Amino acid sequence: MVHSDNGQRRASLATNPSLEIPNRTGLLDYVSILPDLRRRAYRRMTESKSVSTIEIVGAFTDLGMVLQQALVVLLGHYPENHFSDSGSKHYVAAIICSKHSLALHASQRLRCRQSGSVVQTLTAEGTVRDLERWIGEIVFSLCGMDVRLPNEDERAWQHAWSERLPQ
Repeated sequence: MVHSDNGQRRASLATNPSLEIPNRTGLLDYVSILPDLRRRAYRRMTESKSVSTIEIVGAFTDLGMVLQQALVVLLGHYPENHFSDSGSKHYVAAIICSKHSLALHASQRLRCRQSGSVVQTLTAEGTVRDLERWIGEIVFSLCGMDVRLPNEDERAWQHAWSERLPQ
């Protein structure tokens, strides 16, 4: 699925014995299922036929939880305590809280500082979009993909991951 022809990069890592390379066993298999996982989470969200603001925000929150778990799994492929002494689960939760706060401020600015259902929905959707971008960046980083010159498999994964899904 996701391959990277970066023999030169691997050779330079091998010459630096102080650089600890994380255990990536199963990483490519997990990365290959992420687009389908995301697609199924969106399908479940749209099948809920949410109509009220609380239901819509709840559906986005459920989708966000799926993405949050995917991030925790991905960050588990980095060395222990790489991001935080309290572990990747707490790190991801703190980042999501921060991203939610940023999305809230952006939504309020778009709606002339009003609060209410539109702001709540935009905030939930903005948080999900941030998580999706973050997952894409982490995958490219962990798999050694070259975002400037991706190969065919990398482009296919990127296309599948960034596919516009219904809301």
